[in-house]
Amino acid sequence: MFTQEKKLIKQLKNGRDEAYQYLFDKYYFSLYRMAIFYVSDEFLAENIVEDCFIYIWKKREELEIHSSLEGYLFTTLRHISLNYLKKASKNPETNFSVFTEGGSDIEYPSNEFSILKKLVAQELDEKIDKCIASLPDACRQVFYLSRFENLTYKEISERQGISVNTVRYHIKNALAFLRKEIEEFMD
Repeated sequence: MFTQEKKLIKQLKNGRDEAYQYLFDKYYFSLYRMAIFYVSDEFLAENIVEDCFIYIWKKREELEIHSSLEGYLFTTLRHISLNYLKKASKNPETNFSVFTEGGSDIEYPSNEFSILKKLVAQELDEKIDKCIASLPDACRQVFYLSRFENLTYKEISERQGISVNTVRYHIKNALAFLRKEIEEFMD
């Protein structure tokens, strides 16, 4: 984790509004795109991302981030999105909040999501996990560090003891393999 990230996390824990605003400005759009991937609805995606930031703010004093702040945000967003999908599939007739603990003030109409979309999203997640697991060891490790720990190519090269070009090569191959394997989901 970078020194700048550690400083930002410390400022967040101390309740600094500027740090929170910086976090929001830097990551909102990326989180929004990921939320759309999960729920396929722009309005719901916006609300889920807002709930993600609300959650971060409420839990700021307890933040324990060991890999990267960006990774933590995406993991939080994923949990909130999946929580929404789970609730939507169980109770399609009522409105509910995304959070399970404490809830948020925003109510989402659950009839905007179909069970079919949830099943396709689950199937895609499983397919991606299997594809990543089937990558050669070195390629899988580099891909994991890049995509799940959000390390830069330089950081990966230093950690793995390989050149930056080798990191690029592994990422390129992993992405090409994943694209080929999940073509059927791209519609």
